[in-house]
Amino acid sequence: MSTKKEIEKAKASELFNIHQNKVNSIQDTYCTHFDNLELRYQEGWLEVARHVLDNSHLNGLEYTSLYSTESFGGHGGFGLKISVAATPSLPDLKQKAISSAVYRAEETISAEIKAAIIAADPKSKKRTEAEKQQLLGLFPDKIFHEAIPNGYCPDYCCRHLPWYDVTTHMGRFTIGWRKRVIQIDWSRTVNTKTAKELFPDENVTKGDKLIHAHSIEDAKQYIDTILKN
Repeated sequence: MSTKKEIEKAKASELFNIHQNKVNSIQDTYCTHFDNLELRYQEGWLEVARHVLDNSHLNGLEYTSLYSTESFGGHGGFGLKISVAATPSLPDLKQKAISSAVYRAEETISAEIKAAIIAADPKSKKRTEAEKQQLLGLFPDKIFHEAIPNGYCPDYCCRHLPWYDVTTHMGRFTIGWRKRVIQIDWSRTVNTKTAKELFPDENVTKGDKLIHAHSIEDAKQYIDTILKN
């Protein structure tokens, strides 16, 4: 005579076979979930099978394309598609609030993925390291340094090119590239003179304790002058 456990397992097996095609279409996460529970809870096999099958409706929704784009650049191609589904029906997807949400989502997703693609590119890594050595090399007696977000371009295309806070015996400098110039900010230093006092004859952009250097050589000269005075 079959035991209760054997009867339940037989029923579960039959249920599983009937819906095999549906189970095969379930996402990997659900399949993994099913396998783990089957191994862990042999006596609950029937309930596990039903749990997985009850979720098979997740693959039965009809999706509508909400947004799609493709672009190609120096780092290769990139594409993004956003699709939505709902029951019993979708609302008007052309509503202003929905369009704005789609734009924000596209912008956020694209920026994060593109930033990661660029950061992983060997050429980008090489440039990041080269700029780091170049800028930090201007402070031979630095005490500490840390990378900070690019102060000129916060977009995904420049995230791999950070600026730097550099601590010296006179305080902290902030330095980084702005297109073709290097911005040097020593507003967080003590007992230092202003740009106007130190560089009265320099025909470049200057602030209170800020100056733009048009070459790495000029940047070195400016920093040496600030530290000496």
